[in-house]
Amino acid sequence: ILSVRSQSGAFKSIFDIQDIPRVGRITFRKMTGMPYSKSRRHRRWKLAKLLELDIAQVGSLPGIAQTIANRPGFSGCVISDLDGLLLAEKGATEFAEALSAVTPRFLAQITENAKIINLGPLDSVSLSVGEHMLTTVACGRICLTAIHLRGKLAKGQLTFIRKLASELGWLFSHRGYVGA
Repeated sequence: ILSVRSQSGAFKSIFDIQDIPRVGRITFRKMTGMPYSKSRRHRRWKLAKLLELDIAQVGSLPGIAQTIANRPGFSGCVISDLDGLLLAEKGATEFAEALSAVTPRFLAQITENAKIINLGPLDSVSLSVGEHMLTTVACGRICLTAIHLRGKLAKGQLTFIRKLASELGWLFSHRGYVGA
């Protein structure tokens, strides 16, 4: 790696490592935590496509929360980690801190209780609390809670939230992701 870099100069992309002799799929994944990509596209491209954003716009968790809150059928979003730390929110200012603090414990408890029912693994929880409809998905170290417009919970929204949580969970799994 060092000799290639000294001969060719600095890497322009993390995917340039794929061009180094004897760096195959497995070595690339071990080094970077990312899948080998012939298209040389970072998973942020997948996230950008899912959110219908330009790739430059997916670098900010507050921006992602804003995008979710602006989608049809949604009124807000809370993104937190499994320790209950609020990472970003939009449309939930009055209860975002409390929601992010209790969500990991709530999910752990409901997951344990769901095992008793034996219907399979829990992938999301949707509930109606007062005037709010919430769907929470935990993936990796991330908890994503979408706030739905009252009476507007649709299967497409659940699919979207699950896919989005999966991508955010992957981004946080091996690296830091900084929101502005």
